[in-house]
Amino acid sequence: MRQRSIAGYQAQTRSKVISYTVCLSILFLLLSVLQITVFAEHSLFGSTPDLILCAVLCVGFFMGRHAGAVTGIGAGLLIEALGSTGILLLPVAYLFLGYLAGYYARVLAAKQFTSYLVFLAFALLLRGAVTLTYICLTYSSFHLLHVFVYTLLPEAADTALAGMILYFPIRCLAARLNKKR
Repeated sequence: MRQRSIAGYQAQTRSKVISYTVCLSILFLLLSVLQITVFAEHSLFGSTPDLILCAVLCVGFFMGRHAGAVTGIGAGLLIEALGSTGILLLPVAYLFLGYLAGYYARVLAAKQFTSYLVFLAFALLLRGAVTLTYICLTYSSFHLLHVFVYTLLPEAADTALAGMILYFPIRCLAARLNKKR
């Protein structure tokens, strides 16, 4: 196995990098299609869960801050291209959250479910701020309490539930991909 040092990191063979990229690309493509089609029509609390956010957090949490950041910006661009408003706030937010999830898992906490839930709560606050920014840029007049009750809370509840469910399969996928690395 041939390895070179690039910017202080050990480079992996091309086949492993390609398999890693293909697995994550298929996962994110599947999740984005599910988010836009199935969960847009059938949701538990009346809002579409942000599956991509949950997956970006898990990738950053289990695979590191660099993988989380790259995955975050790629997934944010994918979800914006597939069905959003065209304002590019999500790629920046996902980049930030993916990097912070990796940093959080590496420095501040152990990789346990409870520490993931704490970071998920922080991510949901930031996602709520992004949603509120979208609403402010889209509508000239709105009632903040109405937006909070009928948009932000259902979105946070649906995304939190999806994040708890996606944690375990992505943890298994990350363990499998990290073994191959």
